[in-house]
Amino acid sequence: MRCLMCDSKFLPEMDFRKIFSLFNDLNQKLCHSCQGKFSYVVGGCSNCQSPRVENGLCRDCRAWQKAEKILLKNTAVCYYNQAFHDLSVAYKRYGDYQMKEVLKYLASPALKNFDADYYIPIPTTQSHIKKRGYDTISEVFDGLVPLSPFLSKVDGQKSQGEKNRQERLQTPQTFYIKTSATIKTGSKILLLDDIYTTGRTLYHARNAIFTAYPNVKIESFTISR
Repeated sequence: MRCLMCDSKFLPEMDFRKIFSLFNDLNQKLCHSCQGKFSYVVGGCSNCQSPRVENGLCRDCRAWQKAEKILLKNTAVCYYNQAFHDLSVAYKRYGDYQMKEVLKYLASPALKNFDADYYIPIPTTQSHIKKRGYDTISEVFDGLVPLSPFLSKVDGQKSQGEKNRQERLQTPQTFYIKTSATIKTGSKILLLDDIYTTGRTLYHARNAIFTAYPNVKIESFTISR
């Protein structure tokens, strides 16, 4: 087998004690060295899984608790470390399309735990799609779950990756529901994104849906936190 990240040849570790673990060895797509570069989420904030937690909640969720009536529950797979930063930069900034397979590999096992009625990816603006040649989020989750691309985003804004923390938090609402979208009352919705940084993007996306469909349940899933 060849590692999706470094392209080196490797043999999966056939340790049958790990067959039912998070990453099934029979489907291993990263070599031991590359897989070991990621830090996988354990515990943390009871609401978003941030490792920086005090009395159950992190600083971000405490702030959102004051700003929003309802907290947005987020599930993540990895912590945002240097390995994930490098992976994200290669995929989104430098257009290394093959890196979507690494992100799929990281996301797939945890996504199987969800049973949502609608899986809604955070949309990419048309200008960024034109620049990169693909929709970064939809491409990662396509094929893992049935996608419902009900959200659109106003163009002309800097990407979140180009902003500092304060700029992220001050980002205005840019999401809106497509006129073609139809969501049943009482449905369970899972928002999909690659990275949870401050939560600003996901809360905007959730609120855009709530504006049109207030009687639904919304959670989010990100590959990194």
